[in-house]
Amino acid sequence: VFPDDLSAAVSERSGRRIDVEKDNDLDELLMSYVDENFKLRLGDHESRKLHWVGHELQTQQCWLYFEFLVDADEPTEISVLNTLLMEHFDDQINVPMFELPAASTA
Repeated sequence: VFPDDLSAAVSERSGRRIDVEKDNDLDELLMSYVDENFKLRLGDHESRKLHWVGHELQTQQCWLYFEFLVDADEPTEISVLNTLLMEHFDDQINVPMFELPAASTA
């Protein structure tokens, strides 16, 4: 995510100007924004609660990290609703990346 775009979206939602480089409560504000705009569903179960890991700010991008738990017996089909920044940019394209833990062997 571009830092300026993220600042604009979170600023609008929070009602105050946010600086992604300086705000002390940024993680809390980001997680609240993500909770509203990113939903995960496994199979036909209800939305999965995301656990905030943090963010990483680089020169031209800000990475948002969160995780969710999956039990071994849960469905393997994942549905994603990702509307991050779409309220600001009609042509916004979001690319979520998933990392699965390696399967353990007995």
